[in-house]
Amino acid sequence: MRRPSPLTLISLGTLVLMALAAPILVLGADQALRTMFNAPIRWIPEKFDSLQTFHEFTSQFDVHEMILLSWPDATVDDPRLDLVAEEIMRRQQQRTEDGLPKLFVGVPNGYRLLQQLTSEPQSLSRTEAIERLKSVLVGPDGKTSTLAIELTPEGALDRRIAHEIALASAEKIVGLPRDQYLLAGPATDGLSIDQMSIESVQTLAIPSSVLAFLLCCICLRSIWFTIPIVIVAAVGQGLVLAFVYWLGLQMNAILIVLPPLVFVLAISAGIHLVNYYYSELSDGNFVTPAVDAIRKGWFPTVLAAVTTAIGLASLMVSEVAPVRHFGIVGAIGLLVTCALLLLVLPGAMEHWPGRKQAANKAGLPWWSPLAGSEDNWLWNQSAQFIRRFHHWIVVTAFVLLAFTSIGLTRVNSTLNVFSMISESTKAVQDQRWFENNVAPSVPVEVIVRFPDLAGDPRMLDKVRVIEKLQNEVLAVDHVQGVISPYTFLPPIPDGGDVRSVLRRTVYRRQVEKQLPMLVEAGYVRKVEGAQLWRISGRVEQDPDIDYGTFLVDLEEQIAPAVAAESDESFPISATYTGVTSVVYDVQRALLKDLFYSFVTAIALVGIVMVVVLRSVVAGTLAMVPNIFPTVLVFGTMGWLNWAVDIGSMMTASVALGIAVDGTFHFLGSFQHALRKGADRFEAIRITYGHCGRALAQTTFVCAAGLLVYNASDFIPARSFSWMLLVLLVIAAVGDLIVLPGLLAGPPGRWFRSERRSKIATDTRDVTAE
Repeated sequence: MRRPSPLTLISLGTLVLMALAAPILVLGADQALRTMFNAPIRWIPEKFDSLQTFHEFTSQFDVHEMILLSWPDATVDDPRLDLVAEEIMRRQQQRTEDGLPKLFVGVPNGYRLLQQLTSEPQSLSRTEAIERLKSVLVGPDGKTSTLAIELTPEGALDRRIAHEIALASAEKIVGLPRDQYLLAGPATDGLSIDQMSIESVQTLAIPSSVLAFLLCCICLRSIWFTIPIVIVAAVGQGLVLAFVYWLGLQMNAILIVLPPLVFVLAISAGIHLVNYYYSELSDGNFVTPAVDAIRKGWFPTVLAAVTTAIGLASLMVSEVAPVRHFGIVGAIGLLVTCALLLLVLPGAMEHWPGRKQAANKAGLPWWSPLAGSEDNWLWNQSAQFIRRFHHWIVVTAFVLLAFTSIGLTRVNSTLNVFSMISESTKAVQDQRWFENNVAPSVPVEVIVRFPDLAGDPRMLDKVRVIEKLQNEVLAVDHVQGVISPYTFLPPIPDGGDVRSVLRRTVYRRQVEKQLPMLVEAGYVRKVEGAQLWRISGRVEQDPDIDYGTFLVDLEEQIAPAVAAESDESFPISATYTGVTSVVYDVQRALLKDLFYSFVTAIALVGIVMVVVLRSVVAGTLAMVPNIFPTVLVFGTMGWLNWAVDIGSMMTASVALGIAVDGTFHFLGSFQHALRKGADRFEAIRITYGHCGRALAQTTFVCAAGLLVYNASDFIPARSFSWMLLVLLVIAAVGDLIVLPGLLAGPPGRWFRSERRSKIATDTRDVTAE
């Protein structure tokens, strides 16, 4: 009985270890998905001014986010609105008695506020009261209303429980089925994104794997090789999810696209390695084909994995925490998966059932993996095309790079619910309903600081300033509603006669009496030496709105009014905050990270290229087809003014590593042919025969496997799949057309093997050209 070879023992041992580790990986992956939490305001460091201001606001007013809750026939005259609010607060009281944290600040609603404003001491008319509440708690029709459930910072963290309490309370009072309640607001958006991102992995990972398995079988013509490749790729997916849990990180919408990425890269590496094996058999090596295939294929495979890991690791320069985590987890996961592939595949190669058929290649069709590649019509024609048009190919490539690189300066990003969840989902439909029938759900806060004077002789002036600033906020584009302390107060008496002066004196006393109510409502706070009065606006949530411009417009609108009312005896200042301002800073940080990580990746991968090719010029030229996909795609998006979301953003540095994979395999085969005495054109033809099939197969299989994610309602997963698909195709164009074009022209001289004689090389090149 033949003793198993070392390669077989290593492969079997690795498979056994993978099988033993499988339950641990599944458990780790499941625990990672359970930590899913998306909150962009928690993604950037405290040094950001907008985040510091927002945290200062939440600590002062104890308000973080809100949930809008309504149902189809809820109106300002529906007492159930107030009953639901009371039930929510009753359940919170029970939680407090049980020692659990406070989740809700308050639950203002259209019914309660209408009753309050039309009663003493405000005594507003119904029409005036409804007008004050429009686009905040009452719709444009003056009837449709809602609850605004204000969450504490703890409530924002436990938003799943907060939603459960809100819905359970509504079910008890209103009695409708859960799916008939309408929900919106930042907390609801975040919870919906959490659910959709998890579903994208749970529902689409298996179909994607099955499709990749079938296509891999078709391309490799062997289920024997497909099984270990797909097993390792699946383990890689579980591995990166488990790493998230083991490293104590929190799952989010950015990290959720890592599993399909690692799966694709593992499939790509596996196909390349198997094609090295087929190449050995096609060349007549029937003695040690597995050993020689691994000997030739391990270096470019490892180099490709290392350079892709460098591309991922370059994301660690990011100031956005999930992007950093994406880089480190992705790099580790990819390298471990590559190692597993190199340990498992050699044993499968040694025992491939079709090995005996390789001895008789006669009569095999051109698409057979055992057929010779030297006389393949497709690759021969490709080589002839490169020979005839290589100058035009290089010129076209550089013109495209120059043009699209300018477009990179025009790239912008987006980060809102409409850029992350499909329009067909209930979350987005509810959001649209609220914006059309009640009010926008995105808050923007203006905090006005007044001096806290003894006896407060300027109380009337404070109310006047708040009324004026409230109107200024309403005048800003995209602000549809405003609520402030003035909303809860009667109109300021006008006139200059004695009676009016007396009325204003009485009014000031009324305001002073109502100050505790304004504090309880969360619109006035006393801090050391000052009073803070809060103006809360409601802003449209629209992917076409430039929130950076909006924030500038808001400050430019408010600042002159504040300056006009402020003097030495009555200093006034205003700060601007809210989720919108923080999310805008996250968007800017993501764009900056996109640029710096890509530049870092280019520099690091370029150094690797220079070291491997032993030439600064050759290494620099070899980077052209590698940067080609990213610059072309993102530059085009910049010119077309297409916003980059968090899914597509993660592909920039990753695409560099994917392109490098094909480049290393192509250059390795090209230089091997040169060392055997071929001229550059013949070397290109031979390289097409050895690498063309594998490059085309990896592009086809990986692109099709990713395309499954286009069915996801989670838009970042969908855009990630489309972007990576396009980048894979363009990377194949770069490796199969642009790179051969460079090698065929004058730049190709820098890639010649050092083992060849300089005189013989120059003579052959002159003859060829």
